[in-house]
Amino acid sequence: MQDGLMEARIIDAWHRTVGGYISSYTEKIFVRGDVLYVTLANNALRNELFYTRSKIVYSINGMVGKKALREIVFR
Repeated sequence: MQDGLMEARIIDAWHRTVGGYISSYTEKIFVRGDVLYVTLANNALRNELFYTRSKIVYSINGMVGKKALREIVFR
């Protein structure tokens, strides 16, 4: 299970990875186990990010310094 500090690092890495534009559409974000759940306000953006989620996971894991995430679920 993720501790609070690791979850905060993952969420910070999400915002740094996707940048300000996509972050502005992020409504809710949390970690359960090794899965990052992200609720986005824009359906088209959600569909586009779905296809790049493996690259985002790789980038976030690199930023936090370990394989903390296995998957991202967009809602």
